[in-house]
Amino acid sequence: MTAPVVALHGFSDSGACMLPFLRRLGRPDAATPALLGHGGRPMPPGLGFTHEALVADAARAVAALVDEAGAPAVLIGHSLGASTAAGVAASAPQLVALLVVEDPPWQWPVSPVEDQAEEQRNSHRPWLEGLQGTDQAGRLAWLHANHPGWPSDEQEPWAQSKTQVDLALFDAPQRWLRRTWSRVTEQVRCPTLLLVGEPAQGSACAAAVAAHHAQRGWTVERVAGAGHNVRRDAPERTAALVADWLASRRA
Repeated sequence: MTAPVVALHGFSDSGACMLPFLRRLGRPDAATPALLGHGGRPMPPGLGFTHEALVADAARAVAALVDEAGAPAVLIGHSLGASTAAGVAASAPQLVALLVVEDPPWQWPVSPVEDQAEEQRNSHRPWLEGLQGTDQAGRLAWLHANHPGWPSDEQEPWAQSKTQVDLALFDAPQRWLRRTWSRVTEQVRCPTLLLVGEPAQGSACAAAVAAHHAQRGWTVERVAGAGHNVRRDAPERTAALVADWLASRRA
């Protein structure tokens, strides 16, 4: 039995955005399901855009792949996908053998009041509306101006994915940016690799959070020169770190 590899993309991305990294990792056949409201999936009416809804939806996709393979998955996630992947590992441990989380947006300390205020300051909607209001060339121009060092194979999928986000997700109740991470990660029991960038480069995972998880036994790798998009800012180094970590666990 071979463990399936499942990769969950970040907010406003799509499954196609994970493929360049998966090819570098030597896992081009990995599954890349779209999160709620992403990748051309309409946001289901009446459903909140919440951590719990994202986890339940992703867990169904992972469970189907695990049932087919007959073995628990290697689960990889970036940003929102990292938080969601951690939630799947915590709530359905039988589905996940190994967990890799890339720069989850976890801050310390965390509180319901702080989280609610952060969600109210959410600037994603106007940003996405602007990108959806232009063409592919305009989206690529924004990317080149803000992330000039990204590999060429990352650029088109990123730009295309912005057109595939259902803006109706912003009309649903919001509870996803930073909530529940401390409660969730305490329930993760499988071996976990946490990849983080540098705070000065825009890493969304606080240094204190990374240190906390290192003390809990997670493998923590801070990738020099990378920001929030660790695998895009340092593609070869990140792929090597993940490949070596998986190989050390015979995955």
